[in-house]
Amino acid sequence: MKNYNFKAFEKAVKRAAKESPKGFTLGGNLEPAQGGFVIATGAKTLPSIYRRLCADTSSQVTVGGWVDPSTGKLEIESGVILKSKEPAKALAQCFGQRAIFNLKTGRENKIDPRSWIFNGQSEAVTDYKRPDLTGLTVRRLASHLQRQYRAAVDILHTVGGSHLFEKALMFYERATDWAFELSKEYGLPVDIVAHVAAALSPQNKWPTNKKDTENLIGAYAKGLPIPSVSTFDANKVKALAILQTGDTDYLGGAKVKAFAQNIQGNEQAVTLDTWAFRHAFVLPTNAPVSKYRKYHNELTEAFVIAAKVVNASPAVLQAVLWEAERAVGGMGLVDNA
Repeated sequence: MKNYNFKAFEKAVKRAAKESPKGFTLGGNLEPAQGGFVIATGAKTLPSIYRRLCADTSSQVTVGGWVDPSTGKLEIESGVILKSKEPAKALAQCFGQRAIFNLKTGRENKIDPRSWIFNGQSEAVTDYKRPDLTGLTVRRLASHLQRQYRAAVDILHTVGGSHLFEKALMFYERATDWAFELSKEYGLPVDIVAHVAAALSPQNKWPTNKKDTENLIGAYAKGLPIPSVSTFDANKVKALAILQTGDTDYLGGAKVKAFAQNIQGNEQAVTLDTWAFRHAFVLPTNAPVSKYRKYHNELTEAFVIAAKVVNASPAVLQAVLWEAERAVGGMGLVDNA
């Protein structure tokens, strides 16, 4: 967390707009950014940009804006700053941006939209051709996922160096270590711990997911009142049923079942979350995926094929794609890991 609050942030943005109505860019210190190249990252409200500024990230988050002369309305958007042009251009290409902004010259450098290779960063990106689902084949999906993976690796190294890439590679291994430690502490089979965690995972951040699992198992084992959790009540009921009966069949749904397998150490299980579908079908950050779920079996097979080609497990492939989203696209806005 930076050493300022939301009111100070809001005041700084309004002051910058008054002083430079034609355009301004503020860095994380709320002072005018002096150099580098800005890539827009999609947040367009003060609260959402503030959350990104406060996020623990290795990239420099910015807020840029201008006053629309025709309406007098302040327009703002979040971004990240990279010092060098080529990495900034590569990152913009990955995320479907039309340009990067050179802070030194005050000019845009255009991006060829034909070079976009990652999933769309904004719903405003409407002229990017989505994959043709006519005659969809598993190998076409697998080939696309391979390109997505390589782009994600570039993003992670560009934004956070080897640290972010290693974090993605080790996500499930560390999750498995955590599950085994918790199983030892309470004398439970590790598959029970993993299934309880998976039951509590929907729409839950991973750190909170772990904490909910620890609190629920601890309270149950000690005969204490069952605590509240950060997911749906129905999922809490399922988690308790698994603890009470030892029957993991209370957990339904292909995604959470695969996630439970990943947590207990099976990295060949394919967890197809919302982000996996968005990557596979090149969908914008906030796009619904319901009409694509009918391709679940094809996408599962494609993940297995793509993972072999890039020399990773399906679990690592999924984690790398997700961590790349967190690195820039979902920073402070859709943070689930």
